[in-house]
Amino acid sequence: MMKSSHPITAQRLFIGFCVKKTDARQFFDIQQKLIPHINTEASPVIQSNMHITLAFLGQVNHSCTPRLLDALDKLIKPVFHLKLDKLCLWTQPSIICVQGIADDILLTMADAAQQICLRLDLHQSQWCYQPHVTLFKKASRRDDSPQPLISLDDKLPITISPTNLHLYQSVKTKQGEQYNILHSWPLQNDCQR
Repeated sequence: MMKSSHPITAQRLFIGFCVKKTDARQFFDIQQKLIPHINTEASPVIQSNMHITLAFLGQVNHSCTPRLLDALDKLIKPVFHLKLDKLCLWTQPSIICVQGIADDILLTMADAAQQICLRLDLHQSQWCYQPHVTLFKKASRRDDSPQPLISLDDKLPITISPTNLHLYQSVKTKQGEQYNILHSWPLQNDCQR
């Protein structure tokens, strides 16, 4: 386990994978193409916050943190590649994202993460795991936009090849949400499944 750069107290946490700067730039280009076709209240996700969530943990109390870190230390974390190839508007929770289909490696990891959440009485997702990178929050399609959003996806597919699993803290700031990495674990080529 790598050392933490931030002290851990009760906080809003999730685990996931960061998007490399070169990939984030491609997602930013898609964001720019979408702006004329979506509502003006939509909030773009800044490049440094772009990520793929493995599991949202919710509010994690300080007393739970050692057990969470121990469970994440033991989580099998194999290397994987994810092809994100579909631009989507999810009406609930009002986001525009680029999604892909999880392979068996990623699905197994996502299921194991949900089992950790269950054991530690953390947030349980009600949805099947769908890996994605969120581009906009509070988003909807403009009624007067002549183009369907799907026609604006000429930058796709984008293949993501993460190198680490991260424990993130979501912090509200005056500039909006910021995702801080608290801990990182390298993905491994030789994980036993």
